[in-house]
Amino acid sequence: MRTMTIGTSLLAVVLGCRATPVTLDPAHAAAMRDSVTQMAAAIAQDLARAGPSAWLQYFEDTPAFFMASDGQMLFPTRDSADILVGGLATRISQIVLDWQDIRVEPIAPGLAVMAAPYHEVVTDTAGAQTSFGGFFTGLATHSTVGWQLRNLHWSSPVPAQ
Repeated sequence: MRTMTIGTSLLAVVLGCRATPVTLDPAHAAAMRDSVTQMAAAIAQDLARAGPSAWLQYFEDTPAFFMASDGQMLFPTRDSADILVGGLATRISQIVLDWQDIRVEPIAPGLAVMAAPYHEVVTDTAGAQTSFGGFFTGLATHSTVGWQLRNLHWSSPVPAQ
């Protein structure tokens, strides 16, 4: 009997301490979708104007930041992004990024998933262009500096064999 009482009490405590799910009212969710979509448009504009260094203002400057591509970790930390993007900026003069059919899923206030097919044309300092395309996913967070990306993943189609 004592075991049953302890078990019942423990179950009541566990169930009683569950976090209440966060729900967003439709207007807040719509505003988040709009503002994350505006961030995506600003990223594309800034890349076309300033090249790869423009990315750094959109990467969250926290220990949680990382970026992967095609299943490989490219930037395990924000510091690594600063170093590698700085190196790219000496070889790449412009990036034209075209997001297509952007999807934004608000998760909680200040937190949303962004996903979109993309196509980009990268121009190096000699004027040679290379095109890429694929799919992007990222976690967008809102802070005092606006929307930024905490983590990103780029994937490209595997060529048919």
